[in-house]
Amino acid sequence: MNAKAYTQTYRYTLSTLTLLLALTFGTITPATAQPSFSDEDLGQIIEEMGQRLNQPEVRAHVTRAQWDTFSENLEKALTCGHEGVQQGALRMIIFYGDNLTISRTVVHEAVRIYRDHHDDRMRRMAVVVLGKIQDPWGLDMLKRSARFEKSPGVRHTIQAVLAESGAIDAGPAKVGS
Repeated sequence: MNAKAYTQTYRYTLSTLTLLLALTFGTITPATAQPSFSDEDLGQIIEEMGQRLNQPEVRAHVTRAQWDTFSENLEKALTCGHEGVQQGALRMIIFYGDNLTISRTVVHEAVRIYRDHHDDRMRRMAVVVLGKIQDPWGLDMLKRSARFEKSPGVRHTIQAVLAESGAIDAGPAKVGS
C-alpha cells in the first residue's frame, strides 16, 4: 500500500472511529453524525478519550447502566452495514469486552463478518472478538471451521484464539510453522 492510500485509509478509519465513539456515548445523534473537526483534532480527541477511560479512577466511575448503553450502541454499530463503523465497534469490543453486556446479535454479527467479509483483517478481528466474548456457540463454530479456513493468517488467528480459550490443546510449538 502506498503512502497516499495508507493516509486516506487512516483518515477514513479515524473519522469513523470518532463518529462511533460520539454515537456510542450519545454526544451526537445519527441525524447529526457529521464530524466537524479536522483529522488532527479527531486524533487528539480519540487519544485523550482513550487515555481517560484507561485510567483506573475514571473507569471505576463508569456505571453499569453506562456500560449497558455502550454495549447496546456497539451492537447497533456492528449491525449498521458501514465497514468503518463496524471496524470501530469490533475494536471497542476487543478492548472493553470484559465490561460489556454482549447479546446474541453481536455474536452472530461477528460470525457473519468472519465468514463473509472480503478483507482478512476484518475477519481476523471478528475471530478475536469471538475469543474475547467466550461464547460457546461462537467458539464451537470457530473450532469446526478452522480446518477448512483457506487464509493462513485467519487460520492461525483462529488457532490462537481457541488455544487461549482452552477450546483446543495448542501442544508444543512447532519450528518453522
